[in-house]
Formats: sequence, structure tokens, C-alpha cells
Amino acid sequence: MVVLEFFSTNNSAVGTVNSTTGVVSGISAGTATVTYTVTGSGGCVATATRTVTVVPAPSALTISPASATICNGDIQSLVASGGLAISSSVQSLGASASISAAAATGATLGPNPFQDYYGGAKQQMLFNASELSALGITNGSIISSISFNMSAVGTRTLQNYVVKMKNTSTTSFGSTTFETGLTTVRTAGDITPVLGWNSLDLTSNFTYTGQSLLIEINFSNNDSPTSSLNRAFYDATSFTSTLFYRADSQTATVVDQSTVASFNPYSQRNSIRFSVSNSEQGTITWSPATALYTNAAATTSYTGDASATVYAKPTETITYTATATAAQGCTSSNTVQVTVTAAPSAGTLSGTQSICSNGTTTFSSSVSGGSWTSDNTNIATINSSTGVVTPVSAGTATMTYTVTGTGGCSNATATRTVTIASVITYYADADGDSFGNASVSTSACSQPVGYVTDNTDCDDNNASIKPAPFGLEV
Repeated sequence: MVVLEFFSTNNSAVGTVNSTTGVVSGISAGTATVTYTVTGSGGCVATATRTVTVVPAPSALTISPASATICNGDIQSLVASGGLAISSSVQSLGASASISAAAATGATLGPNPFQDYYGGAKQQMLFNASELSALGITNGSIISSISFNMSAVGTRTLQNYVVKMKNTSTTSFGSTTFETGLTTVRTAGDITPVLGWNSLDLTSNFTYTGQSLLIEINFSNNDSPTSSLNRAFYDATSFTSTLFYRADSQTATVVDQSTVASFNPYSQRNSIRFSVSNSEQGTITWSPATALYTNAAATTSYTGDASATVYAKPTETITYTATATAAQGCTSSNTVQVTVTAAPSAGTLSGTQSICSNGTTTFSSSVSGGSWTSDNTNIATINSSTGVVTPVSAGTATMTYTVTGTGGCSNATATRTVTIASVITYYADADGDSFGNASVSTSACSQPVGYVTDNTDCDDNNASIKPAPFGLEV
């Protein structure tokens, strides 16, 4: 008879498990073992285990722009960034096959990142790209700590202990000259080595770029010890991989700035562990695919393939979702709303287009809400809201009606011309002889019937009487 059954985990920092239902909730990347325990009435216990691996979810996605408002018919680019799955690991290089001497004046003292038979030391180590790549340390990998393995240690504290790194094209040391231009990744501090692996956490993470990696350690107690127990594990390399310098009674600055190693380059190098993190770009897809395109001209439809950038040309407001999917299947998503507004119309314009310089006319549009402007206010002005045209002088002017666009739409415009004619004085020509009566006149923009521009008729009631030299003089 079963009297007790429950689930448990050995690593709640990675994932928790409901003791009754067995539902596992991931907390952070890593591996945990879930144990199912059954206790019988007689006190017998049976267990079963299952390993759960929690993989990192992609980082948050950012979409640019965060939202967009466009005019119907326009195209909006959408760019997703982020969605990186970051994994951390510890990678070891070297089998710890050999051990350095603890107390020696010759080259057997090294390589040893924690030697203390001398009062100070400086050591540079080269790691080729092929070695690091085999560990999964590639361009963009971030190094946060390194560790060295000690086979024996004393109690002496090493002072002013500095770690430096550099991406370099150097693939082997060709002389005893130290390489320069390194970046300090662990600022000077004290360290007391311990038996086994000694972790040096970096105060500034280092980004590896895919070349050779150069690591330097140096320290100085500025003294002259007489004994030592510190011995470090190292391994043979196929190239000259280490430069080593030691000195007594030298300041940390002198040791740090030393330029030449104490011995010829070593084809040995200390066993090392790297704490690294790598970023994997999640595959970014978009949904829905409605009105999405893969080119800026919006002629090639998006069909769901991986793409960080798409181009939207919707005819109505829509919300798109970008999703980054990591290799392990974990996802991260974000959304963007594209609001579509209708393009404005300036409508159809109307109104008399030819007027006298002493008259007015009114222009209007079938669409309200716009404003009027004149391209030549020396010919005619127009009231911006009422559309009343007021002549200034003879000529032709173009009136523009503008309806302001909103929501990303451009303004809509329509034009209509107005021609202003000058006012002329005309004289009555009662007898039809083309000579007018100066006593009878009218003003008009165009010639009225029975009127002429001449005012020299002698007798407007007798067509045979005309002013000289056209007819009789009276």
C-alpha cells in the first residue's frame, strides 16, 4: 500500500516542480534532476528520476517603429531586433598532464600563473582560433572568467594581481618580447591560490573576435621570498604559446611594464577553463503575412520565411507579431500596430473664372474643411475660408484649395484659375458709324452692344456726319 508519493528537484534555481502534479516550471538555463518518490506502508521507498534541461529563452524583441500610422497605399518598413538566445558554459582546454616546479631559478619554474618563488611575475599565453573554436568559443563569445589548475599551493597571498586580454593576429611567440596593447580585464587585487581550480572573475567581460586570444597575468609583492609550494598544471602545445618573466623586489609597475621574458618561449601552456557566453540569433518570423512584403517596393509577398525586416502595405489597420525562435524551440515575441488612414480629397472646384477688375467671384469645393491660397496676390487675392476672389490688377492667377492630410497622408490639392479683365469706358454709337458720343458712356470689361471706345462723333444721330477727315465737318 502506497502511503506517500511526491515529486522533488535537486536544483530549484534551474526549475521547480509541483510536488503533487509533477508540473515543472523553468527558472533559469541549466539542468535539474526531478525525482519521483513512493513510500510504501512498510517503510519501503522507491524512486525514479528524470533529467530536465532548461534552455534560455531569446531576449526581448524590439520592433522599429514601435507603432506606425500610414496613408492607405503607402509602405511601412518593420524591423525586428533582439531575440538572442544567450547560453553560458565553462570550457576546459588542456589535460593537466604536467606540473611546474615550485622552487627553481630556471625555466622549469614556469609556466605557472601563481608562481611565488620570486616576488613578482608576468606571463603571456596564446590560444589559437582553432583551439578556441573547438570549444565553441567563436567570434562574439564573451569571456567572464578564467581558471587555472594548481597541483600544490602554499599560503602566500599574491598582490596586485592583474589579468589582461587581447585579440591578436599572432599565432605563436617568435621571440622573448612581450606583446603590447592588451586590455585590463581584472583590475589589480590580491589573490591567495587554492588547491585545484582557481577562478579569476573578470571585472570587465572580454569579447572574443575570432582571432588568436592573448592572456596576460602579472603581479608583484615587491619582495624576495626564499621558498615556494605553488605548482601549476600545464600541457604541451604544438607552437610556442607562453612567455614567462620573474623578478624579485620589483614594483608592480615595473613588472607590468617589463618587455622581455626571462626565458625562451615555452611550447607549454597552463591548463585553463573559460567561462563564456554565446549569443544565438533566434529565427525571426512575422504573422499574419497579410500585406507583408520582402522588398521596399512591396512587390514580393512575404511567405513566412525568416526575416528581420518586412514591408507592410495594408489597406486597413492591422497588428503584426514578430516572433524569435531559438534552436531549442523557445520563443520571444512582440507586436506592432500599423494604423491605416484614408487619403484626403480636395474635391471638385467651381466658380466663375473670368471677372472684371471691379467685381468679385467665389470659388468653392465639393469637399469642405480646406483652405484657399493665391499664387499671385498682385493679380487677385482669395479669402482662405470663404473662397471669395478679389481682383487687384488685370491678369491670371491660380487659386489652390488644400485639404490637410492626417495619419501620414500627404495634403490633397486642387487648382482653379481666375482671369481678371481691366474695366474700359465705352461710348454710345447710336448711328452705328463706329464713332461714339462723348456725352453717353458706360464702364465694362467687355464691349457692350451699341458702344465703342471712340468718343469723337460730331452727331451721333447722323451716320453721315463724322469727325474729320472721315466725313463732313460741321
